[in-house]
Amino acid sequence: MKVLIVDDEQANRLILQAMLKKSGHEVVEACNGQEAVELFDEHHPELVLMDVMMPVMDGYDATRAIKDKSVKHFTPVIFLTAITDEDALVKCVESGGDDFLTKPYNRTILQAKIAAMERIRLLNHTITKQNQELGEYHKYIQHEQEVAEKIFSKLMQQGETDLPMVNIFRESAATFNGDICLVTRQPSGVIYLLVGDFTGHGLAAALGALPATQIFYAMSNKGFSIDEIIIEINQRLKSLLPTGMFLAASVLQLDPSTSTASIWHGGLPDIIMVSGQDRSMTKLSSKHLPLGVVDKSSLHFQPEHIKLSDNDRIIIYSDGLIETFNKKGEIFGMERLERVISEAGDTDNSYIDIIISDLEDFRKDVMSHDDVSVVEFICDDRFYSNEVIANEKSSPDEPRKWEMTFVFGYDLLGAFDPLPIMMNVLRDIQGLQKYKEDLFLILSELYVNALDYGILHLDSSLKKQPGGFEKYYAERSKRLKKLKDGWIKITLADEKNNETGHLTIIVEDSGKGFDHSAFINAKTADQHTHGRGVLLVNSLATSLRYNTEGNRAEVRYEWQ
Repeated sequence: MKVLIVDDEQANRLILQAMLKKSGHEVVEACNGQEAVELFDEHHPELVLMDVMMPVMDGYDATRAIKDKSVKHFTPVIFLTAITDEDALVKCVESGGDDFLTKPYNRTILQAKIAAMERIRLLNHTITKQNQELGEYHKYIQHEQEVAEKIFSKLMQQGETDLPMVNIFRESAATFNGDICLVTRQPSGVIYLLVGDFTGHGLAAALGALPATQIFYAMSNKGFSIDEIIIEINQRLKSLLPTGMFLAASVLQLDPSTSTASIWHGGLPDIIMVSGQDRSMTKLSSKHLPLGVVDKSSLHFQPEHIKLSDNDRIIIYSDGLIETFNKKGEIFGMERLERVISEAGDTDNSYIDIIISDLEDFRKDVMSHDDVSVVEFICDDRFYSNEVIANEKSSPDEPRKWEMTFVFGYDLLGAFDPLPIMMNVLRDIQGLQKYKEDLFLILSELYVNALDYGILHLDSSLKKQPGGFEKYYAERSKRLKKLKDGWIKITLADEKNNETGHLTIIVEDSGKGFDHSAFINAKTADQHTHGRGVLLVNSLATSLRYNTEGNRAEVRYEWQ
């Protein structure tokens, strides 16, 4: 080792020099603290033997100066002293000393102390080097995560994120966000919304979001119902995720044609619904297990159906919001959230802005330990607007002649939705993606009428009663489970007439039919109860004809 000896007495320096050189060390000498600091900069010794009392600069100040110069590289300092006063020894330690060597010097003890300091110095060097390597590795991982997060975010935004009636706030506790907020709109104008919170946060939680997101957008864009989407996501997560990891989620289907919200709520905190009339609040508690916990046979996937009124709001959030702490250890909590919403009063502004502003005031500069997500749906005029954003407006294929018929028996009607298949047929055979809004509405209305009125014999006037929608859907589900006979046949056919295609859609059922004449001849229909479907189909189609009984509907739709 290269050792710097600092002592104003030459005799002491000579004794130490002899001991050190005999042990093979290289020696540099200084007669005061100031000279020691200068020689330290010049020779960079690996050990300093420092006297306490010296002229020009004492050992305390010299040690402080040397320690300031060797922040990145540990240089041990052993004080040379005959002092036994406790306060003086404490001062040596406070100034940066690492050990003591008392006078008169003992060669054996000196060698032992030097060996101990060398071990500490080498250990410190190893730790410093490892910290540097870890720092470089951390920068590399951080860069990789930032790139992955950008890709991940784009995958999360495959659907429509600019729907004005849906407001979303997301904040990550790490680079990756384990919460998902997915929204898309079907050609019919129905909005599908999924708000989810995976176990934990960061990359591990975010990985589960990829399959859930792909399934949600793929199935919703093909017209699958939310219960079918829930089942598929649950099965995929159950097969992929390790034990103890799952997705607490709320899945909503918001239908402007019936002013209803179908809500499946599994594992997230209470959904808050604010009345547009008197701003009163009601809460919808979770009634289902999170997704990815149990198999399909044990999962209850039937949603609740809630009637919407003008300016109603639905607020969904992850537990990261209400479990945020401030510096005092206080929790944001459900009670505070409800108070913030209640005090928001009658405003056209988003409640999310008010909630997050209060959250910032509460936690100050303390970041949440978990991901925070808040989603707000506002049932205003924008929800009922007929403007539907079509992602694909490519021209259809040249008209050609073809026909295809499907027959669905009673055992399929309760467990299978044929609409996605019908839409895929029209897209793949004829390329009618440009007209998917009209065709989806026509097919869905005719099929639902055939199933509800023809096969299940439901009375649509039930919807007029207080709580009628909930009763209607409950009765519908009950009859589907007990269904033992009946069928629905759907025929799709197209003919070419110059550059115009003449698409025929025929929907037949085995029921007794219903009185359709009042609806076809009507100029208006009660959009909040029943009859709107027939009127809508009649307005979209080139022609609509029912047979006398009303169990066979034939639509003619011309397209260019």
